[in-house]
Amino acid sequence: MKPTPEQVLSALNKMIKESKTELKAEKVELGLVDDMDTAADRLNDSFGEANKSVKKASNLDDELDKLKTKANEIIRELNGDSSDINKRSDIGKKLLSNFENAAKELGIKPQQSQEYKFLSKLVDQAYERDLTVKDWIRVTKKLV
Repeated sequence: MKPTPEQVLSALNKMIKESKTELKAEKVELGLVDDMDTAADRLNDSFGEANKSVKKASNLDDELDKLKTKANEIIRELNGDSSDINKRSDIGKKLLSNFENAAKELGIKPQQSQEYKFLSKLVDQAYERDLTVKDWIRVTKKLV
């Protein structure tokens, strides 16, 4: 038995509908595959950027360690400088006092001596200089 023209058309319409459905499913599947590939590429890019940022943070950590070491060295130097200023200022004060006593015995004014005036000025400055050094010690300690 031969199919009628209506049956042939009906069968063809059915096949076209099934074929369109299959094409739509394949198109959706291909679209999802493309989306997954794009997402994977972007995620890999994010990993690369994160690796760069981690490396920068690691380098910064290394630099901070070096700076802390340097700051501690500077603190030791500043403490030594402060100690030297105080010791030498004390020696200067004793010399000035001895000179004042000797000048008094001789009946002269100590201010007539250029060396006395110069050392007296430096001893006066020593206190301020030592305060500045100690301020820098405090500031540097905060960095560590």
